[in-house]
Parts: sequence; structure tokens; C-alpha cells
Amino acid sequence: MAEPQHVLRRTPDRRRAETFALGLDAAAIESRVELHDGEWQVLVEDSDAPAASRALEGFDAEVDAMAVVPLPLRAEPRSWLGPLVAVLLFGGYLFTGPVEVQNRWFGLGAALSTRILAGDLYRTVTALTLHAHFAHVFGNAVVAFVLLSALGQALGGGMAALLTLVAGAGGNWATAHWYGPGHASIGSSTAIFGALGLLTAPGSWRRASRWPAWVAMGASLALLGMLGSSREADVVAHLFGWLVGFALGLLLGRFPPVRSKILQAAGGVLAAVALAGSWALALR
Repeated sequence: MAEPQHVLRRTPDRRRAETFALGLDAAAIESRVELHDGEWQVLVEDSDAPAASRALEGFDAEVDAMAVVPLPLRAEPRSWLGPLVAVLLFGGYLFTGPVEVQNRWFGLGAALSTRILAGDLYRTVTALTLHAHFAHVFGNAVVAFVLLSALGQALGGGMAALLTLVAGAGGNWATAHWYGPGHASIGSSTAIFGALGLLTAPGSWRRASRWPAWVAMGASLALLGMLGSSREADVVAHLFGWLVGFALGLLLGRFPPVRSKILQAAGGVLAAVALAGSWALALR
């Protein structure tokens, strides 16, 4: 038989595509499943296309109704995003030092709500790189190592870095509006909880695990309660970071996974440019 050429079905769900192929096998029609541009395609030979279409008539509804045996997830490469961010957090702390009255870095980059509301939006990003003391940066680095490694493996390092930064900045922006003038915030934890929200959203979670989304939701809320509500923690900032990340994860779930290395690299470069550009604005 010639290589199957006719695209009979397209779906972002590998399990669904494999189930269609099983249905065709039952009808003695040879097919092939392959990934193309983020979608799984079911291909048949051109001459078999009419019979294959008839064989799958009404089969879409049956696939939705039937219990599909889980197929092994495609192995994703390990991500170095978690270790990289942890190293960068420690490096940033060694450069800026702890929070002190005479430390100019905190005056320039902290998320001061009065200044953010006045238009200094770059502070929503620069504040993510500042930490009050060693225990502060150490705790955030450890959690970032774990969460961002998982998120980088699920979404790709570049997209995970960009979305985590957006979630952290969005969380700081929302916190400034919640408190109004007079509030100050520093630390990467808002972005880290944004990563937790991204991992919790069903759109992202289905890329990383077969566990039901509600299990991820429960675990996420438990972590939010344990890690985000200590005496020194800015609970509101943590919550807003998580909410922004969760919303981004839901939006992400509407699109196929980003497999392009060029797009992943572009996401990482964009995150680095946003971070560097924000500090350039702070130092101007």
C-alpha cells in the first residue's frame, strides 16, 4: 500500500486521533496518525478516503461518549528553566543585596503602588527580581526550581518563562490597584504563584499529566495556602499572581501546544528583553 496521503481527521487530542485510527482498523482500512502544526492528523490512502469517511460517520459522537483507554503521553524533554531561574534569583540577590534604607535598587525597582498607578509599569517586573533577605530569595528559588522545571517541560522553556513573567507582572499590577497608593511589594513569589496557576489550569495541566484537573486545582490551592500565607507574605499579591497565571493557562488551552523551537526561543528572548528593558527604564 502507498503511504496514506488523505487527511481524514484533524484534532489537537492524540487520544482522539488514535481512537479514529482504531475505528478504521476495525473496518480493515489502513491509516496513519502523525503530528503536524500542533494537530494530530489521521491519514488514509486517497483511494480509501470515501470508505473511510463512511466508516467514521457518526463515530465522532461515539468517541466523545466512550471511555478511551489512556495512551502513553509523548515524552517531553526535561526543562532547564527551573534551575536557570533559581541561579538567576541567587545572582540577582548577590548583586542587589538585602533591603535597606540606603539600598538604591529597592527605591528604583520595588512595586510601589503609588508609582505603578502613576504609570511606572516597569516596576511590576523589576520588583520580581528584588528580595528582602537571604531566606526570602532561598525559599523562592527552591520553589521556582520545582515549579518552573515542571512548567517548562509542559509548555516549553521559552513560553513558560514569558508567561510566568507576564503572570508575575500582572499580579503586581492588580495588587497595586487593589491596595491603592501606599503599598510596596518585592520578590519573585508573585511570578512563582503565577507559574502555579498556569500549571493548575486545565489547558496547561493536560499537557503535563493524566491526573484530572480538579486534583491539580486542590493541590494548587493547598500550596497557595501553605506557601503563600506566612506572616511576611503578601497574600494578595500571591493570589493575584495565581489568578493571572490560571487565566493565562485557560487561554493557552484553546490553542495547540507550541512545538516550534523558533517560537520557544522567541518567547525566551521576549521575556529577557522585557526584564532588561524594565530595569533600563528604572535606571534611566
